[in-house]
Amino acid sequence: MSEPLALQRRDRPWVGSVLSLLLGPVDLPPLDAVRAALRRVATENPHARLGWRLDRATLRWIPGEPTDDMVTEGEPWPIGTDIGAVVDSLVAHADPDLPIQFVRFPRHLGMIVRHALSDGRSNGAIIEAVAAAASAGEYAPVASHPSGRAPMLSAAWATFGRDPQRLRAAFADRPKRPAPPEPGLPVTWSPSRRTLYGSLDGAVRDETVARVKKSAGKVSNFAVVAIALIRALQEAGVNVSPISNVVVDLRTYLDGEWINGNFLGALPIRIDEETTIAEVSRQIRSGMRTARPLAGALLSSARTGGRRRRPVTPTVTDPAAPVSVAFSDVGMRTNIPFSPGGEHLYASSSEPDGPHGLTIVALHTREASLVSASFHDNVIDPARVVAALKAFAQDFGRLVDGDGSS
Repeated sequence: MSEPLALQRRDRPWVGSVLSLLLGPVDLPPLDAVRAALRRVATENPHARLGWRLDRATLRWIPGEPTDDMVTEGEPWPIGTDIGAVVDSLVAHADPDLPIQFVRFPRHLGMIVRHALSDGRSNGAIIEAVAAAASAGEYAPVASHPSGRAPMLSAAWATFGRDPQRLRAAFADRPKRPAPPEPGLPVTWSPSRRTLYGSLDGAVRDETVARVKKSAGKVSNFAVVAIALIRALQEAGVNVSPISNVVVDLRTYLDGEWINGNFLGALPIRIDEETTIAEVSRQIRSGMRTARPLAGALLSSARTGGRRRRPVTPTVTDPAAPVSVAFSDVGMRTNIPFSPGGEHLYASSSEPDGPHGLTIVALHTREASLVSASFHDNVIDPARVVAALKAFAQDFGRLVDGDGSS
């Protein structure tokens, strides 16, 4: 067996954070065959670290192979069960000794993963690879490179080292933040994660996006979906901060080299009542061009002096604070091995960013846009999030055509 390896600094803040994914319908073979598929994916993609264990006392990875307890059988959920409750239940039943687990349902595959193992890009690729290997035999590869000792510095040198002006442009490109609201009376708080799930018909989405692009010019599909979701939340009475975060893959600044571990960053953008879809697209293009997410990650690392630890969970919160929305958009996927019949399902339970965090994970297929919203239901009213997802599904065109839509 290989020697234990130290957990990298960029992965340490995620120790203790757990997320889950659920994908289907998929024609899965019996349990032992799914276990064999996991072992095959692990063997053929060694840098994905499937089967490794984490010594949380020493923060060291212990290399190993997948074991049978990493894949278990799940009971089918009753018709009408809220899918958000299913993915939250997966998180609640996570084994503290297993960085990754799979649950074989009759027509779906669930995955529970410790965030210290990998980020959203790799997690999605892992569950899709295991599902495809089990159901069809062929699958797309997962992480193809070990991370090395200092990928952040490598990305910074490749991006800013030969062009220091780009770093200045990145900080100049930041959106104007509003003045903080008057603080309310702090109240005691403890985490209470809740996930809600919804979907948007693909034909409605495509027709609306095509119409917007015809009138507004160069806009991204993500900008159309994001502004509709923000407007739906606002209409439902959620006090949304005008600054949202878009999760981006910092591997872009490593020439796309697919290293393992966590290597995502945040791109803050402004979406308020006056923001247009074209402006959202412009902010994203400008932010990626100036490498603002990478500059922000470097600044964060400098503030901590390179000492990366998991943030302390707050015990009080300010009820007057606005809701901070984070978008994690997986993009359009056409190679997921969905079986014929039944609605496509891709749901995720993610850890919100603090008491007022609302994390929205979206994946798009030709048939639908599949959206999961995770938040703390003792801070954000779940009935308002339900109303927002309902409006997103039923009134997408109206939300997109609202004031300032182009």
